[in-house]
Amino acid sequence: MLEQVDILEQSIIYYTQVIFLLPYWDRHSPNIAQNLLTIVQLLLLQAYCTKQLEDVKCAIIYLWYLHETSLEAFNILPDMIKEFIVSALALQIRLELGDVM
Repeated sequence: MLEQVDILEQSIIYYTQVIFLLPYWDRHSPNIAQNLLTIVQLLLLQAYCTKQLEDVKCAIIYLWYLHETSLEAFNILPDMIKEFIVSALALQIRLELGDVM
């Protein structure tokens, strides 16, 4: 289990580096919104494994940011973001990680 958590943390670091280090004109790299959504998925998976409230909070913050952004150009539907928000809040309730409100 610890090895899986280490792999998740390393993946989160790598995707964060991709967002900040790749030049914006590189058309072959994934876009920032898709990378941020992948980071959210990794954070939620890590929260499920480690039961850390901070992982869920970060994921929800990123999702709210994505929710406020027009994402159709990035092939991300608004309903997908809403589904992730509901899933993150459900995970928080399921793991009893603080107040969902």
